[in-house]
Amino acid sequence: MATIISIVSLISLLGLVAVQRLAWRSRGGENWSIGILQDRRTGYDPDLQLSTFPTPRASNLPPSQAIAIGAALVVGLLSTRPMADWFQIRSPPDTVHQAQYAREVDFGDQVRLLALDLPNSRLTTSAKSSLPVVRAKAGGALPVVLYWRALTPLTNDYSVFAHLDSRDGQTYVSADELSPEDIPTSHWPPSLYLRNPLTLSLPSDLPPVRYTLTAGLYDPRSGARLPVTRCGDCLLTGDSLDTWPLALVWVSSAAPVGEEDIPHRLDYRLGDEIALLGYELGAAEPVALTLYWRILDSVEVGYTVFIHVLDSEGKVIAQFDGPPVNGLYPTDAWLPGQIIADSHSVMLPSSTASLVVGLYDPKSMLRLPAADERGERVPNDAIRLQVVW
Repeated sequence: MATIISIVSLISLLGLVAVQRLAWRSRGGENWSIGILQDRRTGYDPDLQLSTFPTPRASNLPPSQAIAIGAALVVGLLSTRPMADWFQIRSPPDTVHQAQYAREVDFGDQVRLLALDLPNSRLTTSAKSSLPVVRAKAGGALPVVLYWRALTPLTNDYSVFAHLDSRDGQTYVSADELSPEDIPTSHWPPSLYLRNPLTLSLPSDLPPVRYTLTAGLYDPRSGARLPVTRCGDCLLTGDSLDTWPLALVWVSSAAPVGEEDIPHRLDYRLGDEIALLGYELGAAEPVALTLYWRILDSVEVGYTVFIHVLDSEGKVIAQFDGPPVNGLYPTDAWLPGQIIADSHSVMLPSSTASLVVGLYDPKSMLRLPAADERGERVPNDAIRLQVVW
């Protein structure tokens, strides 16, 4: 900033000199030129008198003024240098000024993740996680900015990755950069940090579940990732980590399901937090049974779905149990207000008359209380579904 002020001072000086040199002398010494007046209507008129007009003559800058201006310039240059810190923002060590979320995660004792920016995110208040949460839409984009710093001069060039991982650890979306911001890590000075923006492009058919946004570094020649060796105030367990969670990301469908899209509408409540809005039965074998749930409030338990196949006498002739959405979207991760399309493949014997479904806690094996639209308790907390062949 001091350099800018000095440049402005120099420009001002040059302006003063230019004005001084172009100034006209107030009296005497002017050059006079001869001009011929013309009649605007008829052009040249030989009877008109010749006239003379003064023309400017540049004057020399007096030595006293030149010395005064030069001294003022030198004083200005010297006086503005100490002012440089007034116009600079300095961050404390390992702190990124105005970064959204501070982090202090070391990878291989070589590179430190200092912070990240995640647009349209917020911090969670859940006791289960302190990660930021963000909503995204399939077919859209998820931008993130990472701030890195080399802990020591690096000899290897590492690449950066950001992944969107499902609950079972499968990576659905990734963004990799061979050299972040086109600067090889071997050129990173330990005294400075690097701002590294990344964008994850979300496929339009991305399953609408909750994901974890993770990041890390790896050697592009061997594919080996740098292990997490330090994470600020947290305590690393015995399990080796080579990626670090940054945020929880709820992805909504590119074409969200509405209640009007449900073929067979229902109105049941399971506990105070979950509603069963309806179902759909496919025609092919095995039959695809899709249950449409809505979360009314945050759930702390990962419930299991049970599906019992009954014959005309009410006897159970087949049974299927499993977590919602094949384990990709457990109930304790459901987003309040969202309609979840939960599909299960079931084999229906020819003697099938109806189905009953519900939820239970896999630890206690207790079923979640089920009630109909009138608030009346459903027998055995099992909701009956009609099967039409």
